[in-house]
Amino acid sequence: MAPTPSLKDLTARDVMTEDVMTAHPSWSIERLADFFMEYDISGAPVTDDEGNLVGVVSMSDITQHSSLPGESLPRPQPHKQYHLGLDSEYSAEDMQSFREQEWGGTTVDDLMTPMVFDVSEDTPLQTVAETMLKGRIHRVLVTHKSHLVGIITALDLIRVIRDL
Repeated sequence: MAPTPSLKDLTARDVMTEDVMTAHPSWSIERLADFFMEYDISGAPVTDDEGNLVGVVSMSDITQHSSLPGESLPRPQPHKQYHLGLDSEYSAEDMQSFREQEWGGTTVDDLMTPMVFDVSEDTPLQTVAETMLKGRIHRVLVTHKSHLVGIITALDLIRVIRDL
């Protein structure tokens, strides 16, 4: 039986999630929120058409934008079953218009943080944790030669501690 690795032996590569879901700068806020809900995530790296890493966006960014002076907070959306009655009363164009009025023309590019906290695959896990603490962030991107290869979230670090 192989010995259990100690925390000091673990690197970003050992913990990262390789299948990284990314957002696009041109997405509407509604599309971003749907994306977060669909994949049950609270944030994602933002990549352009060429796959270049251009920023990070999170639910916190949506919340902060929604609560800025002059902006109205988005109304909680009722469960999908409550929308069924609206479909017969309003056209698809009307429903889209309502959504556009709520968010305006705001896109991911308007909300995202262009500063990215990233580490290499060989970065010790303790350094990853220190980066997250110092940056007061919930996710660190793992890159190899400036290309996104993984992501480590605060939940990933909690799983490591649980499994030690």
